[in-house]
Amino acid sequence: MRNYSTKLLLLCFSFLLFAAGNITIAQEPPANVAGNWTIHSKGPDRQDRTQVLQITQQGGVITGHYQGPGQEGELEGTINQQHILFRTKTRTVLTFRGRVDGPRVDHIVQGRTISGTYRDEHGMGQWNAVRSE
Repeated sequence: MRNYSTKLLLLCFSFLLFAAGNITIAQEPPANVAGNWTIHSKGPDRQDRTQVLQITQQGGVITGHYQGPGQEGELEGTINQQHILFRTKTRTVLTFRGRVDGPRVDHIVQGRTISGTYRDEHGMGQWNAVRSE
């Protein structure tokens, strides 16, 4: 009887491990960042700059337009939950990384601000963006 109980216990434990390994954790949807944004940044040279973004969003993919000091062009990137990454398609490519914050509506963060770091050919800088709509 003891041997049967041990086998049954091991079988149940194995089933639980198998089931736990196959559970898919629901992932939070990407934050809503579609719209117009104003960026205030401090570059590697410690100069303050203002840039403008127009972002279009399809799920976790973002595209749009970038306008900054001395250059403008398209942008493309991704957003995963509240983490955003995009690059400009400009003469001097800028790579922006950041975190989106804002209130939640139906479990989706409605982006009001973004902050993070960016990199250009001279190094790394800091940036903060606010929705300008």
